[in-house]
Amino acid sequence: MDEVQQIGSVGQDGETEIMVNGSSVTHGEPPQNGQDAEEEIVMEGSSFVQGGPPQDDNGPPKVDTKVEAIHEKVTKQVIKEGHGEKPSKYSTCFLHYRAWTESTQHKFEDTWQELQLTEVVLGKEKKEMAGLALGLYSMKAGERALLHVGWELGYGEEGSFSFPNVPPKADIIYEVELVGFDETKE
Repeated sequence: MDEVQQIGSVGQDGETEIMVNGSSVTHGEPPQNGQDAEEEIVMEGSSFVQGGPPQDDNGPPKVDTKVEAIHEKVTKQVIKEGHGEKPSKYSTCFLHYRAWTESTQHKFEDTWQELQLTEVVLGKEKKEMAGLALGLYSMKAGERALLHVGWELGYGEEGSFSFPNVPPKADIIYEVELVGFDETKE
């Protein structure tokens, strides 16, 4: 039988974390042990929260941590600290995110709601995800952050009138959690 040890609350989301043989799990999910030795997915010390979004649906979370300039058009505020290394170029990042247009606070995408992790290969991301990718380079596994991305590194001058629907020249706010990443050996 696995030894289970309860630890107090974790992070601002108030989730309870449980340790099973040294692996962190949330909401009774099975520990992430037994992965192939060839699969080096970095998830150091991060707790798996696959359930719902970390906060309510009343727009982007209010964060009062220090604003870090990643690029002239991208800033980051840490919501929850991560652990270990940061991903490098060509790493496959596994993440959850919610995205809003900054001016109207209209949420246009939410991967927590879809219950599906998104994969982004750094250096090969879609043009409209350039600002999000710049933020990911600065994050560690398990980190959750608020990114402010200028329209030039988002959906651009034209915006998008299909899915997702983003108006022209819309600055974007992302709440993103880097669940883990697979480091490439190039």
